[in-house]
Amino acid sequence: MQEFQTLVREWETFYLLTGTAGATLAGLMFVAVTVGERATDRQRLPILRMHSDPALLAFVLNLVLSAALLIPSLTRGWLGTLLLSAGGLGLVYLTVVLRHLHRRVQMRGWDLADWLWYAAAPIGACVLLLWSGTLTLSRHSHAALNLTGLTALVLLVMGIRNAWDLVTFALARVTGDGKNSQDTGTEATDNSPSEDGSSD
Repeated sequence: MQEFQTLVREWETFYLLTGTAGATLAGLMFVAVTVGERATDRQRLPILRMHSDPALLAFVLNLVLSAALLIPSLTRGWLGTLLLSAGGLGLVYLTVVLRHLHRRVQMRGWDLADWLWYAAAPIGACVLLLWSGTLTLSRHSHAALNLTGLTALVLLVMGIRNAWDLVTFALARVTGDGKNSQDTGTEATDNSPSEDGSSD
């Protein structure tokens, strides 16, 4: 027990940094999603969810993982159970989201980057959590903590990339709507009658 807690303390600075980053970026995600919802019509909301859900899931898992590993009285059993639960629940959540997107969005139009960051990477991160939990309960403390740290980094990088994709998507919608409105106004002005009321 003492050996395990000593090993965990060596990671305190690392998880303090990753947890702070995850919490900050999760808060910014809510701002980005709010902007995206205002700029997106109802038919394109599933696409917005495709961008936001994997990123938000990554930040939340990162935050929970970092906070748990900073608990002073954390035991090997509790950590292993937490990792297994987080990985299992994450896989279930991703399965539900991907099935919903498959019905609402033409996923066949995804390119390699979409499949990598919105499907493969989140599933891979959950598998790493399950693997870390198994190693923790098997008393392979060094390997478990190293793999858990790697998982935290994967979650953070994946969340940042997907959040940036969401921001660019929202900005593209805002810019496109503004341009369309400007074009519509210009067209209306060009088609308006002249000041002297003359006509052909």
